[in-house]
Amino acid sequence: MLEYILRRLLYTLITIFAVASILFVIFRLMPGEATMQVISPAMDDAVQERMKIAFGLDKPLWQQYFIYLKNLVTLEWGRSFVSAQTVTSILAYRFWNTLLLMTSGMCMTLVLGIGFGIIMAWKRNGPLDIGGTVIGLIFQAAPPFITGLLLLMVLSYRLGLFPTG
Repeated sequence: MLEYILRRLLYTLITIFAVASILFVIFRLMPGEATMQVISPAMDDAVQERMKIAFGLDKPLWQQYFIYLKNLVTLEWGRSFVSAQTVTSILAYRFWNTLLLMTSGMCMTLVLGIGFGIIMAWKRNGPLDIGGTVIGLIFQAAPPFITGLLLLMVLSYRLGLFPTG
């Protein structure tokens, strides 16, 4: 069992490394330069050069890659261009709201799933069982963002049960 867990952990680390490497390459192959998304083209060359130095774009590509990996592992993801806060602090601030939303959603799913499962099993092959199965398959097949938008439209706009903002 320990060997299986260690093997899975190794595969996970290899996958994370591969995804991080592919993302590094994709961002370097994108058209335009990274600094052009942050600074105005109307700025003079000296300011643009200082921005390149600040972002580490003046270094060779292999050095940029190792700095990128080091920053990824140490959770040093830079600063937000909008608020000038560190990205880590922004994510940490929003983590608790995300955890609360995710936990409440999982609890609702558990309660509703068990409840509907008991009701559907009670009247097997009845209209509730067949209807519940069809609705379950539809929700399973639909992408979550479509399901969320449809639920928002019905529960907020049509029925007025929840605020829209």
